Amino acid sequence: MGELTREQILEWMAFYELEPPAADRADVREAFHAAKNLNQWISDRDKHYTVRELMIEWDKERETVVELTGEEKAKAMAAAIVARFG
Repeated sequence: MGELTREQILEWMAFYELEPPAADRADVREAFHAAKNLNQWISDRDKHYTVRELMIEWDKERETVVELTGEEKAKAMAAAIVARFG
């Protein structure tokens, strides 16, 4: 049996905060429960949902974020306020 040092334990704790194991991920857990609940009402076994089909696709390309200057931010906020409150 191996032993972990205090530093190794802290490294693993930090790693799991960034990348939780699949069993602890809320999206995996919720997809599992959704598949279970949906599939109980589907009689055709070929049409049952899998957990993978119901999981969020995190690898999709993300929208490009454009950094605004201070003046551009102020104009955007003013436009949002006017659009919302007239």
